[in-house]
Amino acid sequence: MKNSNDILDQMLAETRQLPADDRVPFAFEKRIMAHIHDAPEATTAAALLDQWSRMLWRAVLPCAAVMVLAAVLLNPGETNGPTGNPGVGVATTEPAAEDDLDSIVHHAFEAKSDK
Repeated sequence: MKNSNDILDQMLAETRQLPADDRVPFAFEKRIMAHIHDAPEATTAAALLDQWSRMLWRAVLPCAAVMVLAAVLLNPGETNGPTGNPGVGVATTEPAAEDDLDSIVHHAFEAKSDK
């Protein structure tokens, strides 16, 4: 089995013996430039961030549509507040809850004063 350097030397020697042809094929430079243009871009960090940014901007409209649809489906009933949001502009504490809290506090003070 021959060494790879021996094979390479033999191929180069045979190539040197071929007659030289200085002609360039028709539109060779245009074909090369087309191949360069069609080649994929190098995957650098800037290229990856650019692709990520484009994907996120394409997702804005579908995400907004899902958000509006969820808001409509989750709030189908009447609203309680003047702004259209339930609970806004309406007292959130009930009088019964305040009475219970007052009775607990009074009971705690009465227990301390009895001792």
